[in-house]
Amino acid sequence: MLDVATFVCDRRCGECCKRLTVVVSPSDITRIEALGHSDFVKFSGDVREGRVILKHSRNGWCVFLKQDVDGLYGCSIHDSRPEVCRKYPFFGDPISDCRPKVFGEGGSR
Repeated sequence: MLDVATFVCDRRCGECCKRLTVVVSPSDITRIEALGHSDFVKFSGDVREGRVILKHSRNGWCVFLKQDVDGLYGCSIHDSRPEVCRKYPFFGDPISDCRPKVFGEGGSR
């Protein structure tokens, strides 16, 4: 099982950023804007719900996911990433794999 106290992403597959939608808070937005980024969020669903998410790039991945020359993936705003990304993948049940389980695929959660 993975442990929140010792977890370090060494897989660098980017599956979490390729397959999940990231809801951001006002403080997340402020932190990312302080880096000089703009136009990185959009409303999802009914605007009255106030659900703001990170935009996706043309390939459907998080706009901040980048691939390095070695083919490994990483967050280009890692030190200022949204709070939900900081908590990922520890949202409750013990896990043995950090890859998201989406529509019956991916890691075990």
